[in-house]
Amino acid sequence: MCIFCVFSQTWLALYIFWLIILMNSFQWSITLKLSKEMVMCAPCWHGGLQSSCSFCNVVLLHFYLISSVL
Repeated sequence: MCIFCVFSQTWLALYIFWLIILMNSFQWSITLKLSKEMVMCAPCWHGGLQSSCSFCNVVLLHFYLISSVL
Protein backbone atom coordinates (compact mmCIF):
# COMPACT_ATOMS: atom_id res chain seq x y z
CA MET A 1 0.00 0.00 0.00
CA CYS A 2 1.31 3.44 -0.83
CA ILE A 3 2.54 5.77 1.91
CA PHE A 4 -0.08 8.41 1.03
CA CYS A 5 -2.91 5.88 1.48
CA VAL A 6 -1.58 4.80 4.89
CA PHE A 7 -1.17 8.45 5.92
CA SER A 8 -4.73 9.30 4.82
CA GLN A 9 -6.23 6.31 6.64
CA THR A 10 -4.33 7.20 9.81
CA TRP A 11 -5.66 10.76 9.78
CA LEU A 12 -9.17 9.51 9.05
CA ALA A 13 -8.98 7.16 12.02
CA LEU A 14 -7.70 9.94 14.28
CA TYR A 15 -10.46 12.28 13.10
CA ILE A 16 -13.15 9.66 13.81
CA PHE A 17 -11.59 9.13 17.25
CA TRP A 18 -11.82 12.87 18.00
CA LEU A 19 -15.44 12.95 16.79
CA ILE A 20 -16.34 10.10 19.16
CA ILE A 21 -14.72 11.94 22.06
CA LEU A 22 -16.49 15.14 21.05
CA MET A 23 -19.87 13.45 20.98
CA ASN A 24 -19.20 11.88 24.40
CA SER A 25 -18.28 15.24 25.92
CA PHE A 26 -21.36 16.86 24.32
CA GLN A 27 -23.63 14.13 25.71
CA TRP A 28 -22.07 14.56 29.14
CA SER A 29 -22.83 18.28 29.06
CA ILE A 30 -26.49 17.57 28.27
CA THR A 31 -26.75 14.82 30.89
CA LEU A 32 -25.14 16.90 33.63
CA LYS A 33 -26.98 20.07 32.49
CA LEU A 34 -23.88 22.18 32.87
CA SER A 35 -23.56 25.75 31.70
CA LYS A 36 -21.79 26.54 28.42
CA GLU A 37 -18.71 27.70 30.35
CA MET A 38 -18.35 24.33 32.13
CA VAL A 39 -18.90 21.75 29.39
CA MET A 40 -17.64 18.41 30.65
CA CYS A 41 -14.72 16.91 28.79
CA ALA A 42 -14.49 13.17 29.57
CA PRO A 43 -10.70 12.65 29.36
CA CYS A 44 -9.89 15.84 31.30
CA TRP A 45 -9.83 15.38 35.06
CA HIS A 46 -10.03 19.10 35.87
CA GLY A 47 -13.81 19.04 35.32
CA GLY A 48 -14.30 21.41 32.42
CA LEU A 49 -12.89 22.69 29.16
CA GLN A 50 -9.89 24.89 29.91
CA SER A 51 -7.99 27.10 27.47
CA SER A 52 -4.74 25.95 29.09
CA CYS A 53 -5.45 22.31 28.21
CA SER A 54 -4.39 21.33 24.68
CA PHE A 55 -6.84 18.43 24.56
CA CYS A 56 -9.74 20.72 25.46
CA ASN A 57 -8.64 23.17 22.77
CA VAL A 58 -8.85 20.39 20.18
CA VAL A 59 -12.33 19.40 21.42
CA LEU A 60 -13.47 23.02 21.27
CA LEU A 61 -12.02 23.41 17.76
CA HIS A 62 -13.84 20.32 16.49
CA PHE A 63 -17.07 21.43 18.19
CA TYR A 64 -16.75 24.82 16.48
CA LEU A 65 -16.04 23.27 13.08
CA ILE A 66 -18.96 20.82 13.31
CA SER A 67 -21.39 23.45 14.59
CA SER A 68 -20.39 25.83 11.79
CA VAL A 69 -21.06 23.11 9.21
CA LEU A 70 -24.42 22.19 10.74
